[in-house]
Amino acid sequence: MIKNDPHHCHCFKILNTHFDLFRNKLEQNGFTDGLQMPNGQLFGRIKKINAEEQMHVKLMQSGIIEAEIEPSQDYPVAHLNQKHSYSAHNQLQELLNQFGIPHIRNWSIPLWCIRPIIVKPFRPTHVKVIAGVIVVILFAGVLGYALAKSKN
Repeated sequence: MIKNDPHHCHCFKILNTHFDLFRNKLEQNGFTDGLQMPNGQLFGRIKKINAEEQMHVKLMQSGIIEAEIEPSQDYPVAHLNQKHSYSAHNQLQELLNQFGIPHIRNWSIPLWCIRPIIVKPFRPTHVKVIAGVIVVILFAGVLGYALAKSKN
């Protein structure tokens, strides 16, 4: 059940009879269906936990739940850098207990779940800043084209 992946927790598994309940409980508790890469999951849900971070939970077809804390999608460069993600083991266990969903936990918990290595991004760039820069570049390009065209 354990994958060698220090950025995600894979310690918990639920039975397929609880898949819909798990999805419903996540959604009732503020988790949404955000932009996600397909990695064989049945579904994934995200929830902001503060201004810079979100919890990302994916239910795999086997019933294994993959969970991580990662930079918010509002900071796309940091979000796409895997080194800024870390295991959400404790948070996931708390959710499963809160939801009352029966689950199986690995008997051997990896070190990265017990003591996750947290590498915070240094001054991440918000998506609004990136969009603003793109708009300025496009405007400058259009203006430069128009000026060049008017000289001809």
